[in-house]
Amino acid sequence: MYYTQLLRITCGLKWLSIVLVALYAFIVAISAANGAFHDGVHGSPDKDGVPLPVLLAIAGFVSSFFASRYARTLSEENESHLPVVWTKPVSRAGYALGVIGVDLLGIGAAFAITLAMELVLFTTFGALRFIDMSADTSAQLFRFLALPLAYYGVMTALTASFGKAGRGLIGWAWCASLAIMLFNSLGLPKPWSQVFAVLNVVNPLAYASYSHTTSHDTVNIASGPHASVFTALALGSDIAALLLLAVGGLVAGVLLWRRVEA
Repeated sequence: MYYTQLLRITCGLKWLSIVLVALYAFIVAISAANGAFHDGVHGSPDKDGVPLPVLLAIAGFVSSFFASRYARTLSEENESHLPVVWTKPVSRAGYALGVIGVDLLGIGAAFAITLAMELVLFTTFGALRFIDMSADTSAQLFRFLALPLAYYGVMTALTASFGKAGRGLIGWAWCASLAIMLFNSLGLPKPWSQVFAVLNVVNPLAYASYSHTTSHDTVNIASGPHASVFTALALGSDIAALLLLAVGGLVAGVLLWRRVEA
């Protein structure tokens, strides 16, 4: 019953793998041409290490883009063959939840594939020892796993009532997410600062802020000098907010899709 969606996800994972392998090969080739393997990797892991949550963040953002491709699964069903879908021996909500379940497995696989390729890249350069397991690594793993789920949920709710128009909505949703985060970080005067602060409540990116400081460097992801008040939330609150967006978006999406007429 969900074979078609499984094929879509499998195809998406195949192309994601091809792109990541091609990027890996490009980085290795360029590095080899510049003598990176001849010189080796120097430095102290204690001072020059890369926090593992940074790699988790990269995997989270890549899988968020992957998730957004399949967030319009219900929208795709609206395009031409909705009457056929509704003749299947399962309720509309049951069918939607089954398809969503397949998508969620694919999103998890996309996260794992991306993280694995990052580790392979570090291993290739003999830099695996430079990956720093910071104290909050486990919690950050949950945060960046929840990030693509939040985007998937929000975008599913946005597109569930539409057909082909859902394709454009995905792109506009990403533009809006980035723009809201940008304007919210600029410290605009009132009432604009309040407007963007309210919009940021339903922006998954607002809960993806990560900062790590060493003795001589600071890593910032989705944060800055005028970052959203939401970036100051406790890590557990960020995770809860992302999960709430994911679940709330999916529930809203399924309910909206059930109301669509063939």
